[in-house]
Amino acid sequence: MTAGRCGLGSLSVPASLRALCAALLLLLLATLAGCGASRSSDESDGGDGAGGNASGDAGAFPRTIEHVAGETEIDALPERIVVLDDYTDLDHLVALGVTPAAFGFTDAWETGLTPWQEEAGIGDLERLDATSAISIELVVAQQPDLILGMENPVADDFDALSEIAPTVGLAWNGEWRTDLRTVAAAVGREDRAEELIADVEEDIAALADELAPLADRTIMIGSMFGDVLYLQGDASPLVRLLRELGLTVTTTTEEALAELSLEEVGTLGEADILLSFATDPAATRSLQGQRLFQRLPAVEAGRYTALDNIDTRSLADGFGPLSHEHALGVLRDVLPATADGDGTPLP
Repeated sequence: MTAGRCGLGSLSVPASLRALCAALLLLLLATLAGCGASRSSDESDGGDGAGGNASGDAGAFPRTIEHVAGETEIDALPERIVVLDDYTDLDHLVALGVTPAAFGFTDAWETGLTPWQEEAGIGDLERLDATSAISIELVVAQQPDLILGMENPVADDFDALSEIAPTVGLAWNGEWRTDLRTVAAAVGREDRAEELIADVEEDIAALADELAPLADRTIMIGSMFGDVLYLQGDASPLVRLLRELGLTVTTTTEEALAELSLEEVGTLGEADILLSFATDPAATRSLQGQRLFQRLPAVEAGRYTALDNIDTRSLADGFGPLSHEHALGVLRDVLPATADGDGTPLP
């Protein structure tokens, strides 16, 4: 199970509010314009204040952005950006050097903000409650001129969100370069995106050299969430990353995930190295206690490691320029140790 499936529901938009959304926005804009005339020129120009984007390429607008929910026309360089949650949409924006006016705090997997988000100063930004479903009233009150979000809720509520401001969505399990470039295009930061991509690719190449001795070991990623055993597939961000590192990963689907029953746990028997996302600790411990699981060759040999929630967020739905040092560090430590029989099950 990946981070995108937990911690954030659909946007809370009652049917009556959908019809009134545009009128409410106009009323708020008129009211706030009257009382906000004293806003400093630095803030209104997207400087160091909330929503700052002074260094974006204003000459690149108007432009049309293609994304997971369709196409969005952005008329001018955005200055007040609201991010609906705290996944890669937020991470990519901040990595590009843009400060959002506010973001939706999901507390996904009860992790709070991640270490890389705290280090980037995200903890100092205004938070909107998104632990279940973010309220449209909270978004409207921010007066955004751009809304960013993940596939859910953006695709589900695209029309309602677009009545507030131009809206751009990122797909769950999206390729990180593609998603970074999408966000960069929306805020006029394409040059910075290419610099970040080059930096991350350099670090990936360096780690690939370090992990070359493991290239012939077969890796599989199987995780128990609830009563379903999930096997990471070809479209999984971690599978793509491991293969970019020159490693061998066995999958059973071209999709991001394959769902297996507990009786099918023997599918994991092909693994020389077995990893698991322990995002459901109770289910993970239950899996570890099953005799069929304990008899898997990798498990018997100590070549099984369960990754905690923070490490999983960096490797699952969270990989990108902001998190890559953490993610690559996890792989640098975990893979050689697990290959040597020093794997770490969930206690």
